[in-house]
Amino acid sequence: MKKENRENNEFTIVSALNQIELFSTQLASTTELEEVYTLTTSLTREILHLDYSTLLLLEDKEEQKLLLKATDGFSQEMVNTFVLHEGQGLPSLALENGQVETVVDFHLEDRFEVTSLMGELDIRSAIAAPMMIANRIFGVLIGHSLQKRKFSTEEQQIYQVLANHAAIAIANASLIDSLYMSEQTRIRKIEELEQEKEKNVALTNEFESIFSTIVSGVILMRKGRYLARCNDKLAEIFGYESAQSMHGMSTLELHLSEEKYREFGRKYYAKLTVGQVVQTEYTLKRKDGSPILCRLSGRAVDQSEPPDLDKGFVWLVDDITRSNTLEKEILQARKLESIGIMAGGIGHDFNNILSAIMGNLSLAKRFLEQDHPLQEMLDSAEEAANRAKDLTAKLLLFTRREGRSVGKIWLQELFAEYKFEQMLGEKTTLQLDFQDGLAAVKIMPDHLKAIIQNLLVNADSSTEGGGRIIVSGENIEIPDDEVPGLSGGNYIKIEVADNGSGIDTDILENIFDPYFTTKTRSSSWGSGLGLAIVHSIVKKNHGSISVRSDKQEGTVFTLLLPAAGERFDKVAS
Repeated sequence: MKKENRENNEFTIVSALNQIELFSTQLASTTELEEVYTLTTSLTREILHLDYSTLLLLEDKEEQKLLLKATDGFSQEMVNTFVLHEGQGLPSLALENGQVETVVDFHLEDRFEVTSLMGELDIRSAIAAPMMIANRIFGVLIGHSLQKRKFSTEEQQIYQVLANHAAIAIANASLIDSLYMSEQTRIRKIEELEQEKEKNVALTNEFESIFSTIVSGVILMRKGRYLARCNDKLAEIFGYESAQSMHGMSTLELHLSEEKYREFGRKYYAKLTVGQVVQTEYTLKRKDGSPILCRLSGRAVDQSEPPDLDKGFVWLVDDITRSNTLEKEILQARKLESIGIMAGGIGHDFNNILSAIMGNLSLAKRFLEQDHPLQEMLDSAEEAANRAKDLTAKLLLFTRREGRSVGKIWLQELFAEYKFEQMLGEKTTLQLDFQDGLAAVKIMPDHLKAIIQNLLVNADSSTEGGGRIIVSGENIEIPDDEVPGLSGGNYIKIEVADNGSGIDTDILENIFDPYFTTKTRSSSWGSGLGLAIVHSIVKKNHGSISVRSDKQEGTVFTLLLPAAGERFDKVAS
């Protein structure tokens, strides 16, 4: 099914329930037969946006004679005088077939005898539904339109339900009006009505069931942008206890800020008010304040042109946070794979070339006197060759195909052994905050060293004027499917946070790309491979890495790495 059709069906479910409820409530408010006739024609005309609405009752079953009992739109002189016989008009066709029948254009109709009234009033389209009680046709409800109109399947279903409800109401009023009926006949009628009522309740429940089990969240929004109604799926997406707990709340509570709430309204309200469908991907927030990327599709409930805005708007909401994250992970993996293919092709050969260059440079230096003018130039060339060799070593990291690491290391031991603070700037302070009983990380020590070293260098460069770097670690248990790309189990959560200059939002998603750097290429740290190497090592060890940054608060890198299953109860010294 096309997406647009799916949206129209979901819109119909939401609006149909309210329409059927309104119709039933109005008819149940009276037992006067003539008033039931009037309410039936006026309400069905309004609900389906018809130009004429007419009620005909079956006067003679054998002759299939229908008598007009009420109309909203046609002359009242036709009441109790206008008769349709077998084969005349659309009502006769609905009566004969026992189902909803429609006409798109009377000018082209040849299934029955078109009455002259259609031509006189230039009526183009119509819909007719048999009024049934316990499979017995009671009459026909028909609506006409001056414009060419194709009635949808949902409109036909709703019209049949309305016709059946009207039949029940008319039958009830007729029963009260006909007290001479025997007790046995009245009991039979009541049983038939109860059966029909059960059928209609079942149909209403079916609509309600579809509404509540749609895989998308559904919002019925009224003026003032508050939630008049929503389904349980929406509550699940946003972390609320139930759909009922969200009823009446302002949609402002779902936006990240009041500014974004107003910006969203300015951007899309004009389109909704003219009947356009709005589709967009937009970040909202859960009850706990965490962001959630959603695919939104909205439209006015009323399909008139222009729509009646008092009926509100319906929005479909899908959580695409996980799928979007997985897509980014796949893209990143492909980027790293392409680097691996390139590095694997040239890395070893390039190392051999560099070895020859470095060997000859070393020999040349030996043949020259220590104070020879060329010594300085040879030193510079040797230094450049060493940097090239180091860069090649980094490239070759992408070609390795290790499986899950069998090593393990405690964070405390790693920091005690390598003294990372010595590689930081003089004005930068390093603070450690490890949970008591922190488990070991299931990773080769050199791998974790490379990760921490690259993240600390990155943090130090963002606090050039001096700042603070905090490295924290804690044990956490992750359920299945909670973190994209990770299986459930015990993990070590490591955070490297700095209070530096932060990272611009528009480049944040690119920082793990190979060769992406905000530094100048002439700097010693400007190769652009540091964070790409970190990402590669983390993924090879079945972990995950994420980043958040703010210009005023600095940057936080969060690592999730598998735990080795042991506790660290004594701080390494």
